[in-house]
Amino acid sequence: LRAEDFHFATDGAGNWLFLDSDYISRSSDDGQTWETIRIPGYEDQIIQSRAIHIAGTEWLAILDDASSFHFLLTRSTDGGETWSTPAPVFDRSRVNLKTSAFTKRADGKIEVVLQSNVQISADNGTTWTSVPYQN
Repeated sequence: LRAEDFHFATDGAGNWLFLDSDYISRSSDDGQTWETIRIPGYEDQIIQSRAIHIAGTEWLAILDDASSFHFLLTRSTDGGETWSTPAPVFDRSRVNLKTSAFTKRADGKIEVVLQSNVQISADNGTTWTSVPYQN
């Protein structure tokens, strides 16, 4: 594995997610033990993934789908044990997730930084607004 091929995320309370191109691993004991979680319908098709902790047991992950030209969004409401079927959210025809950032800002908004713009969600990833870069 190369560093750009995987991602760790935590809620700061002992729960961790490890994401790579094939699966999500979950730990609820600060990394002492891990279990593998498959993404529904997307085994072996994900190029890259990133996750963020929303609040409580809710997590959000963005996936770079190798079989389409979209980023996909999937959500867990049970601490990462199960995930929703990923749904297309952005066209990725000119970008890839390796060069993008996926973060929860201090104001609670979620931000995806792409090469051409920034996508911002104020409702935990339900809707997105595209903001062009300003020089």
